[in-house]
Amino acid sequence: MNQLLAQLLKIPSSNGTTNITGPLKENSPGILGRPFNSIPDIITGLLLIVFPLATGMALVYIVIASFQIMFSGGNSDKVASARGKITTAIVGVIVISLAWFLTWLVDRFFLGTSGTVV
Repeated sequence: MNQLLAQLLKIPSSNGTTNITGPLKENSPGILGRPFNSIPDIITGLLLIVFPLATGMALVYIVIASFQIMFSGGNSDKVASARGKITTAIVGVIVISLAWFLTWLVDRFFLGTSGTVV
């Protein structure tokens, strides 16, 4: 944890340099098998969990709203409510996709890495 904070705050190490390299803990499994060598590695690991989870939740929301339409019994208020839920879920999937793309874009073109972070 001290190395992680030192990397974040750029605290000088014992030999006077500020370049502290990882891994933070030897043989740490990290998230989804990706080791924690730096703070960006931790963020990447979290994004690898959050983006698919949010997308899956939006798809479940669409399925639930579809069932609400099927069982509305022709009640226009229930159909309109379920249709609004589907629209909200689709907008959510678009926002999640754009966030994923922008993360990839920043990683690929601005940070100069391979684009395989997320």
